[in-house]
Amino acid sequence: MKGHCQHNCSVVGEGGYICVCPRGYQIQLNDTKLCEDINECSGFGHNCSQTCVNIEGTYTCKCKQGFEMIDERCVVKSEVPAFVLYTDGPDIRAVDLSQQHQSSLVAGESRVQSLDFDPITDILYWTDTYDKTIKRAVIPNPSDPEHGNGFSQNLDLKGLTKPVDIAVDWVGRNLYWMDMDLSNSKPKGRIFASLLDGRYRKAVV
Repeated sequence: MKGHCQHNCSVVGEGGYICVCPRGYQIQLNDTKLCEDINECSGFGHNCSQTCVNIEGTYTCKCKQGFEMIDERCVVKSEVPAFVLYTDGPDIRAVDLSQQHQSSLVAGESRVQSLDFDPITDILYWTDTYDKTIKRAVIPNPSDPEHGNGFSQNLDLKGLTKPVDIAVDWVGRNLYWMDMDLSNSKPKGRIFASLLDGRYRKAVV
C-alpha cells in the first residue's frame, strides 16, 4: 500500500500525505487509510428515474414492472406505436417513430396554430387563427396506409377573437385555450376552459 493507504496517496506539504480513494469510494470515518463504497442510492448521487441499485464502486438503474429502459430513462411499455403530431399550417400530420413514416391526418384547414390530443378517445383538437375557431377530429389509424383524412368538427364557440394555444386535460376531461385580442395597441390574452365538447365555457384568467 502506498503510504499505508489502501489505494492511492497524495503528498501534502513536506513529508505529509493524505489517502485518496478511486471514484465511487470514500475515506472511512474511523480509518482514514481505508476506503469504503459510496452508496449513491441513499441520497441524490444518482440519475435513476425509478429504482437505483447500489453495486461496488458504482450503481445501476432499473425500471419497475410495466416500464422499460430507453435512453437511460424508464418509460411505459406500450404496444401502441409512438407518433409525433405536427402542423405545417393547413394540414396536420403524424410521424410514426418506429417506422419513420409520415401521414396526413387532417388536410385543408386555413391556419392551424396549435394542437393537442386526447388519448382516451383518440380525438385531436386544434385552433385555427384564420377562421377563429377551435376544431376537433377523430384521428384515423396512422399505421394504416389507407386510413384517409379525419373529418373536422367545429366546436362552434362563439365570440372567439384569435385562439392561439390549446391544451387537453384528458384526465379531468376539460379543454383549455388562450384567446388573444389584437384589436388594440396592447394585445390582451385570456384563458378559457370548457368541457371537451365546448359546453360550459368560462374564463379562467
